[in-house]
Amino acid sequence: MNKFLFIKLCFLLVLFSAYLFAQKEFSLAVYDLKTDGIDSSKVRTITDKLRAELVKTGAFRVMERGEMEAIFAEQKFQASGICDKDDKLVEMGRLLGVEKIVTGSVGEFNKNFFVMNVKMIDVETGEIVKEESEIRRTIQYLLIRSTRYIAKDFAKFENPLKEQSAQVKK
Repeated sequence: MNKFLFIKLCFLLVLFSAYLFAQKEFSLAVYDLKTDGIDSSKVRTITDKLRAELVKTGAFRVMERGEMEAIFAEQKFQASGICDKDDKLVEMGRLLGVEKIVTGSVGEFNKNFFVMNVKMIDVETGEIVKEESEIRRTIQYLLIRSTRYIAKDFAKFENPLKEQSAQVKK
């Protein structure tokens, strides 16, 4: 009887391990999006909404803004002013201990359109692994719809197994 129980427990352990592997979350940090001619408080709000939408996908472990700032303060690493170069962002990502970083910009084009560019960078390689752009007539649309669209698109790219399992459940 003990042998049967042992085999059953081993089988359950293998199934659970496979489930966890399929549900792998990636750790990432979302840096404040740069502003190009738009009020910085609006861009900060869009950044916070993007961070929240990435969390809602369940595909990522997203580092909280306050935690990022605390680590930078502890390391006496000044984040402002050096975030224009991807190599510095990667260095900051390594300091934070995340696998990916998300950065980008929000700008106004020709006073008729708002543009949001967001990219995900692999901290280990420095390579841009995903990039999305959204052009909308209002900044509210960027806040409400584009952040959700980009987060869901990033989640599909990073974890195709999770997307397939969600389709099977339907």
